[in-house]
Amino acid sequence: MNNLAHKTESGGAKMFRRILILLCLFLAITDFKVHRHGYFSLEETSGFYPIVALLACFLIIGIAKNIQFMVKRREDYYDN
Repeated sequence: MNNLAHKTESGGAKMFRRILILLCLFLAITDFKVHRHGYFSLEETSGFYPIVALLACFLIIGIAKNIQFMVKRREDYYDN
């Protein structure tokens, strides 16, 4: 892991990241404890919505990586 990234990070950024990680863990744990009333039986399974959200993020990243080849220009495109 790159140590330079940790040295340049301020104390406020570290605290924000820790709070965000704790909040995500708390929400993931409580998702397994809450009984859901879904329209479909698959929606009622534990962890369904976090898994769907993770897959949606992967899909968005994959689409963005493929779109960059269509909109990418040469480095000197604006110099002409």
